[in-house]
Amino acid sequence: MPRPATATQELLKRPQGDVELTAQPEVAPPLPDPQPELTRTDLPWPRLLRPAEQPLLQPARPKQQPAALPGAATAAVDQPAAIWVAPRILHWQAPENVRAGFHGQVVALLTIDEQGQVAAVELDKGTGNKAWDALLLKSFENARCLAATCNSKPARGVLRQPVDFP
Repeated sequence: MPRPATATQELLKRPQGDVELTAQPEVAPPLPDPQPELTRTDLPWPRLLRPAEQPLLQPARPKQQPAALPGAATAAVDQPAAIWVAPRILHWQAPENVRAGFHGQVVALLTIDEQGQVAAVELDKGTGNKAWDALLLKSFENARCLAATCNSKPARGVLRQPVDFP
């Protein structure tokens, strides 16, 4: 028993003049791009910005004394000003929950001792969420820092560190 012809075979058998195509094919709307789930490695990393400019704490130079009379002892000697280098953060890990959920800027005030350990932390500008702020405080306490120096000797210092969370 012969097989029935398919629609394509029927069209091929017709003479060319009899073919009429009037129907337009339907075009489906484009599918929206699926939003990928953020994983731990896909989360945007916060950017540590340059620390805010702080005035250098230098002792004031004593005023020049008028020229002394010959033979009189000089009481004040002009001392050079101290050279301060601000402390800085070497390594800091932002909490994953804050990285995933918060977008904005946070400003932390870190007190760093002579050994480069964080002695105290407070948030000058937080996230507005107490739980996230507590996580940030804990993460800043665990930061590795470089101590400030005064005349090339380690010194206690305060660092005002802004952080942007994209």
